[in-house]
Amino acid sequence: MSLHKERRKRFKRPTKLTLISCFLLAEPLLQTIAVSLYKNIPVSAIFQNRNPIWFLFWLLPAISGYGLLKVKKWGWYLFVSYSILLTGFNIYALTVQQTTYNYIAFAETILSFLVIFYIVREDISAPYFKMYPRGFRGEKRKPVQSKVEINGITKITRDRSKSGFYVDWQEPELELNQEVEIFFPDDKKPEKRKAGVVRIDKTGVGIAFRN
Repeated sequence: MSLHKERRKRFKRPTKLTLISCFLLAEPLLQTIAVSLYKNIPVSAIFQNRNPIWFLFWLLPAISGYGLLKVKKWGWYLFVSYSILLTGFNIYALTVQQTTYNYIAFAETILSFLVIFYIVREDISAPYFKMYPRGFRGEKRKPVQSKVEINGITKITRDRSKSGFYVDWQEPELELNQEVEIFFPDDKKPEKRKAGVVRIDKTGVGIAFRN
């Protein structure tokens, strides 16, 4: 398997995140249809006499969904901020008027909280904040410290998984996508292997195994 294919696999967006993003993109349309059916009014009547602020909030889910889909930091922040505002508004609406529609909106609030807990997970949120794109990990990494030789230079891993590892290494003479030779001398069956640099940040380097 080529390094390019390995990087493409590591950057594959989680299915749950894709579904959440697509739902947010469709949220304004779905919300409009729901209001139209609940109040038994034409869709055009919903948009009559609305101010620009209303349209902005109406579009916020779709904008945040686009940001999440494109792995943008502003999309992550916008979604979390929108969810918090939506939660406060729905709780207030339910306390003021206990209607079926408001109960459904409150259920949407609970769902938003579950999505927030998913979004803020380190393995999901990390790609939105890294200086260098690191992708969504397919394998969980464990904090394992072991000696590793990278192109003959000895380093200590900070964490390690079946797909790769991370080492503390400031100002490395490496480049993204560069192929390197690695060797774990303390492994049960030590052998030299090929790997690729998939992440470089201020503190260290992320390396993915080949094949």
